[in-house]
Amino acid sequence: MAYRLGKAFRKFMIKEDTERQEMQLKENLFDKKILDDVEVLEDIPYDVEVEDFHLFDINYSKSIKGKVRPVIIDFHGGAYYHGTKMINKFYVKYIASYSKYYVVNANYRLIDKGVTIFDQLIDTLRLVEYIYNNAEKYNFDKKNIFITGDSAGAHIVGMLINAINNKEYREQLGVTINDEIKINAVGLTCAVYNFDGFKEKWFLKPFFKDIIDRKFKSSNKTDLVDVMKYYTHKCPVFINSAYGDFLKEGSLKAYEEFSKRGVDVEMSFWDSSIVEGRKLEHVYNILFPYYEESITTNKTFCDFIKKYTVD
Repeated sequence: MAYRLGKAFRKFMIKEDTERQEMQLKENLFDKKILDDVEVLEDIPYDVEVEDFHLFDINYSKSIKGKVRPVIIDFHGGAYYHGTKMINKFYVKYIASYSKYYVVNANYRLIDKGVTIFDQLIDTLRLVEYIYNNAEKYNFDKKNIFITGDSAGAHIVGMLINAINNKEYREQLGVTINDEIKINAVGLTCAVYNFDGFKEKWFLKPFFKDIIDRKFKSSNKTDLVDVMKYYTHKCPVFINSAYGDFLKEGSLKAYEEFSKRGVDVEMSFWDSSIVEGRKLEHVYNILFPYYEESITTNKTFCDFIKKYTVD
């Protein structure tokens, strides 16, 4: 049942995302200078299975073409069941133009029969390894790798950075990654940090059974999706949320907890909108990168990661 509902949700959201982007293009809402500045290498496979879910794009400003530069890896959201790199294709252009870094926009498998959040994590690990191992081919500076994600994608990014930096966590998951890979900093936009607020809600339970496993409520795997529990390292974090984000409480709590732990953390939080009548909702800076608030937030994120760029 949950799989069928998930697929129906996916179909509905594809239509919504496509229509929104078509309207935005028709009304010339995106910054034309940015669209003209950024070139894209599309649909590069990062796994032996050459399929839609194992592809990524590289976005870069024309000014850095052929130059060795840092790389930012972005993972889209979509409630685990939905989404592709298409959702973030305009957002990553803004980030590429602002930062003058390469920006990788990647797909990963969606929840379906036999695919859980742990499979999604494995996909992101494989993508990071591919980027590291092929850095010279694409002019990526492997000393400067950054990762960001939004919503469910940010949740997976949180698990990913823990898997890279926390050996005990990695062993519990049963995954491996090249120990030479270092991530300089991460960005978490409107993130999920755990499933504590969801698992007692009966109408959500079928979905989260499929995301983790069929023994959702009693399974110890629910602990493994808790980002803060395993964030025992010091990788710097940029957190982004706003008053209209239904997940804002998690972001605010995470900011406080990171601060207590001595992690270098910065937060962008809008408690009101610059424009009267505009609501800054979940992942506002991804879906509407031309908003004044989005421009400020996205430029602040780029400034943040530059602080952790090394020579």
